[in-house]
Parts: sequence; structure tokens; C-alpha cells
Amino acid sequence: MKKTNAPMPEEAMTDEMSAMPPAPSGGGEVMMSIPKSTFDQLHGIVVQLAEAIDALAVNVEQQAAGGGEMPAPAPSPETPEGAMEDADLAAFAEELSRGNA
Repeated sequence: MKKTNAPMPEEAMTDEMSAMPPAPSGGGEVMMSIPKSTFDQLHGIVVQLAEAIDALAVNVEQQAAGGGEMPAPAPSPETPEGAMEDADLAAFAEELSRGNA
């Protein structure tokens, strides 16, 4: 059976496919969409990760300057279900830094 690069007949397109914006041309770019609830969960995880990295950066700066322990960050007002609290992340970062010392 010979494969062709012919476009899909319009009758075969679903309502969902026809409602999607056309794909950008050239450059291999890809557009995709996700449900808002999934985006909100990802956003929460990225924010917590950024806070943990900021806390770790403070710890690294203190160690580089010969300082003491880093202070625990204030608790986050919103924590996605199943995610670690800021204090847990700070303790984890501190434990990692002690293991590498």
C-alpha cells in the first residue's frame, strides 16, 4: 500500500480538529492547548520550585560568605494537593547542601 502526503478529507475532520487554529508554518513550531486546571497545577509546581531554588540560592550565598544557616521561608498560602510545603522544600535543600559539604 502506497502512502501519500495528501491532506485529510474535510469529512474526516472532527469538530475539535476544525475548531483548532491552523498550525504555524515553517520552523517546526508546535501549538498545543491544555485544560486550565492542568495549567494551574503546573503553575503552582513551577512557583514552588522557583521559591525552593531562591531559598537554595540564599543558602549558597551564605555558605560562600561564610555565614550560618538559612532562615526558613514563610509558608505558601496555596499549596497544590500532593505538593511539598515551602518549609519541607527548604529542609530538603538544606539536607542536600549538607550532603555535598
